[in-house]
Amino acid sequence: MKKLLFNDTEISGIIGISRSTLQSWRWKGCGPRFKKIGGKVLYEIKELNEFLDSHPTIQSTSQYQNQGVQVDLGRGIK
Repeated sequence: MKKLLFNDTEISGIIGISRSTLQSWRWKGCGPRFKKIGGKVLYEIKELNEFLDSHPTIQSTSQYQNQGVQVDLGRGIK
């Protein structure tokens, strides 16, 4: 059976960020959408893919200004 839900430790490992960054994004409302089931925070892979697809793919940090992407360290991507 295919796994449908992932916890924050698994998602942070998949996208290469710290668990605390993912938790901070969740608190600020700027991370991937999640479900809360029985007190556990869980993510669907389709929601993670939508979150990642909503951010531009760039080749260098100088492209951030050209793409209109603002990164505030500690607050995530705007």
